[in-house]
Amino acid sequence: MSAIQRITPYLMKTKHESLVYFNQIVAVNAAFDLVARLNRESGKKEYTLFTVILTAMVRIGKEYPELGRFFVGKRLYERNEIVFSFTAKTSREEDSKTVVVKVRFSGNEKMKDVAEKINREKEAINTASGDTAGDSDRILRLFFTLPSFIRSLFFTLLKGLNLCNGLPKSMIDSDPFFTACYIANLGSIGLGAPFHHLYEWGTASLFLAIGKAYALPVQTASKELAFANVIDLRFTLDDRITDGLYCSRALEKLKYLIEHPEELL
Repeated sequence: MSAIQRITPYLMKTKHESLVYFNQIVAVNAAFDLVARLNRESGKKEYTLFTVILTAMVRIGKEYPELGRFFVGKRLYERNEIVFSFTAKTSREEDSKTVVVKVRFSGNEKMKDVAEKINREKEAINTASGDTAGDSDRILRLFFTLPSFIRSLFFTLLKGLNLCNGLPKSMIDSDPFFTACYIANLGSIGLGAPFHHLYEWGTASLFLAIGKAYALPVQTASKELAFANVIDLRFTLDDRITDGLYCSRALEKLKYLIEHPEELL
């Protein structure tokens, strides 16, 4: 680490003091075409645009590991796994339950592997009922049965344990906020992408909001204008984990992979 990087946690003590926002407009015509083709070949809807984006994120997680770094107190840590958290609905009904999914990857997965992992998680959510709807849900329901003052004391204790590396591994493994990136796929419910905050709790140094597809005039290879389907990827990043050039290169590579999804097969 450079001297500047080493001093930043003393100048910017929290994630909220260190937020950087970045908007990326990504063409998705090729991704839509590939998803449609793969679903035709499989005979069922196994792939979505989110599958393409998540596979590209997995690839970036391996090629640019500094994006997975995180601060606890004033100490910078390298992550030893690729793990992403995202929200999922138990069904497409408006009043259906929302649960948080946390998935680990090796970094070597192709699109088929990522699709299988996501679909397994969805299956587990859809077949779950009541008290079996997910680890994080069960823990939160138990937590809120406690009186308010005990909840406050308990959380103060947890923060102290986190600062001295004393949290149980089982809790870290099930907590969706202990992740490399928290992803909100708002485009799947027809919404645009906001710039989201980072959570002080946990180890997520990156938040990605995915917006709905819309038409935008873009320049073709022949220098003419044509309409293409695009999406907004809006990132919120902890500025302390790495330098701007490294981040820029990583996010440009992500854009390239989504726009050339055949490379993810």
